[in-house]
Amino acid sequence: MKYLKSFNEAKVVIKNKVAPKYKNKYVARIEFMYGDADGEAFDEYDFDNEDEFTKVALFCKKCIATYSNSGRGEESYDIVPGWDEMKNILSPHYNPERYGEGEASWEGVEFFYYDENGQKNEVEVIFTPEEQAEIDAQSEVSWEDYRQIKALQKAQQKIDDKINKIIK
Repeated sequence: MKYLKSFNEAKVVIKNKVAPKYKNKYVARIEFMYGDADGEAFDEYDFDNEDEFTKVALFCKKCIATYSNSGRGEESYDIVPGWDEMKNILSPHYNPERYGEGEASWEGVEFFYYDENGQKNEVEVIFTPEEQAEIDAQSEVSWEDYRQIKALQKAQQKIDDKINKIIK
């Protein structure tokens, strides 16, 4: 076996081109943390449509704000407004229990746009004042407040169901 005497003897061979992963796509790259820092993952979600992308961007920011307020990752994110709609958009990639330690916490998100050549561009999503207020509100409400809100929503749903039965 021949050992290199210095790094200057190393050879570099450029091989096959790698095709761009995305073209004409908006991408949200979300960082998830599992358990007590047992593992982390970065999942990417791509969108053709800017409207759907910005809706997901807002939701991601709300989830991150919610976690930053809780200080724990054990709570469910179904208390975040819009969860039912978003979990369908984020499926099949989103796996909240990847390490079997309970639901993953949302740690961070980056946004990108890949142009027609597959060139990756950083994206800043500028939210309206109303949307920014929604994000800020997520970090100001405690988990106990959310549990009470969730209980009230369930009670309201039962009332609505009974009314619908009576009307029919």
